[in-house]
Amino acid sequence: MSRNRNRGARVPKGKFGDNRHAWTRTQAGEAICYVALPDENESNPDLDRVTLTFTKNGRHLSVDLTNLTHQELQALQTVIGMAIEIALPVCEELDDRAQKAKAKGDDTDSRLYRAVSKIHVRERPQREHGTRLSE
Repeated sequence: MSRNRNRGARVPKGKFGDNRHAWTRTQAGEAICYVALPDENESNPDLDRVTLTFTKNGRHLSVDLTNLTHQELQALQTVIGMAIEIALPVCEELDDRAQKAKAKGDDTDSRLYRAVSKIHVRERPQREHGTRLSE
């Protein structure tokens, strides 16, 4: 069994915990968005807790996004957005070069053999009492 990171509950092998909201797997690893319904004894029992976890080669980096201030979260969003904006055209060019090389008989670029990444999003369980901010 593995730990359900946001609640500490045990999750049976081969199952996802209720708080796994969205994820994708890429060559860079797996990115997982957890949205945990809080326990009644938490300091803010009416608010969800959102955690972003990156995993690669058994190593985990988790950031509790809701532990940040509003300004900190906006700054993080800006920096990540800037990095992605800069990287997108570079990735597109590298993909194009790999395809052109393949058309000429060079099929050695690993980009040609990667599975297409999918984004998986699960429906969230509704809480019995109170409301989520997204409602």
